[in-house]
Amino acid sequence: MINDAGQRVKDAGPAAPVMVLGLNEVPKVGDKMAVVESAKFARYVGELRMKREREERLSRENHIKLADLFKRVTEGAAKELNIIIKADVQGSCGALKDALERLSTDEVKVNVIHTAVGGITEADVNLASARFPCKNHDRR
Repeated sequence: MINDAGQRVKDAGPAAPVMVLGLNEVPKVGDKMAVVESAKFARYVGELRMKREREERLSRENHIKLADLFKRVTEGAAKELNIIIKADVQGSCGALKDALERLSTDEVKVNVIHTAVGGITEADVNLASARFPCKNHDRR
């Protein structure tokens, strides 16, 4: 950190102007900063924070999409539910697939079109986009 006089400082109190070097992006209001022993550990902490934020954002987005899907099913607009399953272990994929396929009814058929182990990849997103084009978005 460098203060307004251009000197390196180890601490900065409230309302003390300082320049912080080494950040990849501008911190958000309320972000907490911590002093760590090494740049390697700082990167690790940063990656954990980014992963947590991404999971929270996806959770909110998925909730909205699932609510919309439920609405479409109850209105009778959806006759088939095509699903891609990703899990941390193969056993979970199989269990989820079996459980979801048993949910099929005469009104709505559940189709598990792909299962895999690991994190969601760009290839998974491309598969979902190709199989389930979104009617509300312009696909350029």
